[in-house]
Amino acid sequence: MENPRLHLAEQFVLFTRKNLFLTGRAGTGKTTFLRKVLQKTTKNHMIVAPTGVAAINAGGITIHSLFQFPLTAFTPDNQPTDFNIANNRHGLAKHLRYNRDKNQLFRELELLVIDEISMVRADLLDAIDYALRRVRQIDQPFGNVQLLVIGDLFQLAPVVKQNVWNILQSHYTSPYFFDAKSWASSYPITIELTKIYRQSNQEFIDILNRMRYGSSTQQDIERLNQNYNPSFDPVDEKYITLTTHNHKANRINADKMKELPGSPKIFKAEINNQFNENAYPADFELTLRKGAQVMFIRNDAEGRYFNGKLAEVISISGDDLKVQFENGDTLYVEPVTWDNKHYELNSDTNEIEAKVMGSFTQYPLRLAWAITVHKSQGLTFDRMIVDLDDSFASGQAYVALSRCTSLDGLVLLSKMQIRNVMVNDQIVTYHDEAPKADQLSTILETAKLRFAGDELKSIFDFNKIAFQADDWLELIEDKKIPQKESAEKLIHQIQEQLKAWDKINRSFQSELHYLVAKYPTTKDASKIHDRVVKGIDYFTGHIYENIIIPVHQHAESLTFKTKVKKYLAFLTDFQTSVWAQMDKLYRASFLGQDIYKDKIKYNRQILTKSDSAANRKKPKKGATFQDTLVLFKQGKTAEQIAEISSLAPGTIDSHLAKLIGQRAIKISELMADDRIEKLSFYMLKNTDISMTDLKAKIPFDVEYGELRMVREHLNSLKEGD
Repeated sequence: MENPRLHLAEQFVLFTRKNLFLTGRAGTGKTTFLRKVLQKTTKNHMIVAPTGVAAINAGGITIHSLFQFPLTAFTPDNQPTDFNIANNRHGLAKHLRYNRDKNQLFRELELLVIDEISMVRADLLDAIDYALRRVRQIDQPFGNVQLLVIGDLFQLAPVVKQNVWNILQSHYTSPYFFDAKSWASSYPITIELTKIYRQSNQEFIDILNRMRYGSSTQQDIERLNQNYNPSFDPVDEKYITLTTHNHKANRINADKMKELPGSPKIFKAEINNQFNENAYPADFELTLRKGAQVMFIRNDAEGRYFNGKLAEVISISGDDLKVQFENGDTLYVEPVTWDNKHYELNSDTNEIEAKVMGSFTQYPLRLAWAITVHKSQGLTFDRMIVDLDDSFASGQAYVALSRCTSLDGLVLLSKMQIRNVMVNDQIVTYHDEAPKADQLSTILETAKLRFAGDELKSIFDFNKIAFQADDWLELIEDKKIPQKESAEKLIHQIQEQLKAWDKINRSFQSELHYLVAKYPTTKDASKIHDRVVKGIDYFTGHIYENIIIPVHQHAESLTFKTKVKKYLAFLTDFQTSVWAQMDKLYRASFLGQDIYKDKIKYNRQILTKSDSAANRKKPKKGATFQDTLVLFKQGKTAEQIAEISSLAPGTIDSHLAKLIGQRAIKISELMADDRIEKLSFYMLKNTDISMTDLKAKIPFDVEYGELRMVREHLNSLKEGD
């Protein structure tokens, strides 16, 4: 990797559990880094962002939707508060009643990416910390989940209303994320990317760097004001105007559209399934005319356009939309699709996967004579007009000017002043306290070793199985299932076994910690490998004998039971988690070196799956009838079949009668020949009466089931004739 800071950041994400704030001014490659590092990592990860649009653009979901947070603020204690404005820990807990799948999802989470972190308030980050600690039952910052937060604090600040800040200010010195109690206690690191990919003019780069830190000189202001031209009106070249408010940008675009001849064409977006209106990444109704100046709002996979590239509409015919770029090239623009995703756990692989819940399809264009500074974040323009007048929010001037690639393409409609580039001192102080590059290298090596040791210790941590055992017990308390007492007994045995292993683990992990701590001095991993292999052999054997086998047998005992589909699905998930733990043990590694070299003794193929209850598909109509035949052929009596299937004896008798009629079984396998003859005599003599009346005429005791079997037997003989 040509950029050493990017390489450092990648190493921290891939090989440590250090929380990382990746920052850098616009154009330093933060978005590209995120995409590439997530392709490389094997960690279970999710991406979140503070707003719907930011989440869609980042390929993730919103913080609030993932964690089911209310829209109120959060106070990190249990002191009374106004619940209309903020929730304390007790109040927030009421919103965190996750279902079993969501709990499992959070327990498997290893890396949480938060994009646009500059807009995340401190209390929201502490709410994330509280939720993860609670659901994972790990009293470490963020429940021991690694955070990668990305953004630029020198851009737009988090929004905090005065009535909210009146409550939060007793807990936080500022609303910025870095003042969250959880963030400070996690000893995070900051890596600032400094290599600029957007601008190449060193004079402009230096001016923007000083502006970002609020240290602009008078000479900087004077140089920028050389580009002041309040009456500027572009004629031949395409410029985009950056302004402070939506109504200004909309007015400019509307006025320019009115100047164009011809009728407008409205392109409506196509919405499929779930897609929140607040997260629309483009206009639902895109109104265009020939001659309209437009901007692409997405990068093209084939590289034909990028987010922020300007063009002109040169023809509209039906749904055919053609644009021309400034270099004369033309392109027929096609609609693109943005996906609305949610995260779920793949029960087979135990990996977190993003599933598409809905989609938004529209032409990736926006009218682009003007745009707000807020919406310009992440975009790049060769030529632009900046209309900020006197409305300068913190960081707004920097955000606006840093969109431009050079001073030559910049026009100011109002003069810059020193007061326009003031920066919050707390932001500057936080950045100044970040470790320098040489310190980061040392921190990285220490963090790598700690992560390697923690990963080794984690493979002998059976808390996830314990959590699911608790869920299992809770599940059967609310359900009527067959063999409930034996299921409860099995769960308690597993829980007791896990407690016993926990005691063994404490001693084992203490020894492992000692060996890892010595490694930097000895550089000898052989003792670590030997100890881990012994642990793997011990625990895989015990897990197989004490959990996998009895749970498998329990599931098999339900093979022919009815109304147990959901329960069997849970057992499948539980067994999958246990096997995932076994896989984790066998895949143990230390600093990139695999540890277990012996032949794997236990795997899923050991247990037959052909008739496994836990692997049965949804029963088809008549499945219980076929089950009766299978069990009868196995030598089971009618009473035993009824007990195994949890069906009434009369139902089994009906099954057996039908099977006799179909000649699948012989009546002689169920009744003595002399009884068949006696009942056949009375049935043939009384063909026109009901079964009840027939039973009354027979001078000895007889069951309805017997009569049905004889009737089916006689009918089968007729059909045979």
